[in-house]
Amino acid sequence: MLDQLSALEFFALAEQNNLRAEAMEIFERCLTEGTPIYLEEFIQSQLWLEPPPLDLLQGLAQDVHQRLITLRETHFDVRNRLISEIQMRFAVDLAPLFLTQDLDTYQQVEMASVFAYVTTQYPDVTPESHLAIKKYLSLGLANASQISSDVALVRDLLDYLLDWLDALSISLVHYTLRRSYYQAASTSAFQH
Repeated sequence: MLDQLSALEFFALAEQNNLRAEAMEIFERCLTEGTPIYLEEFIQSQLWLEPPPLDLLQGLAQDVHQRLITLRETHFDVRNRLISEIQMRFAVDLAPLFLTQDLDTYQQVEMASVFAYVTTQYPDVTPESHLAIKKYLSLGLANASQISSDVALVRDLLDYLLDWLDALSISLVHYTLRRSYYQAASTSAFQH
């Protein structure tokens, strides 16, 4: 009997791991195509199961949260590399234009304001260097913009998952409390 339970638990865990891997493949497709719809459909298909697989959804939420952290770190690293590359190559410090507290929006900086800043703060920068700085900025900010879009998408997917987990958890608590109440009531009725 114990061996059968262990085998059943093993197969259930293996199935959950397969579903979690499938969900992460779907998640990657969402990022590639820039739409949350595929993972949302996967989550909805899991919600129809009796009982809904809370462990799977919690694990998926952890995976998505970890990916959000990684993307945010990458976004910060792109900013730092861009600033340090321009500093190293052209002796121009753009850090005051790309503040860390503006991490979510630094890629939206206007090129005109950057070059107005460079012109006033670093009047010795040559026109060739202006063009090279523009090239570095364009590439770096395009990369940062894509990462920022991914961060927004992942944040939305995480919120979607967490909302469902909260709703399912509340429903489970209500169900458990209601069941306990009716069991206590029926036990009490039989005793009288």
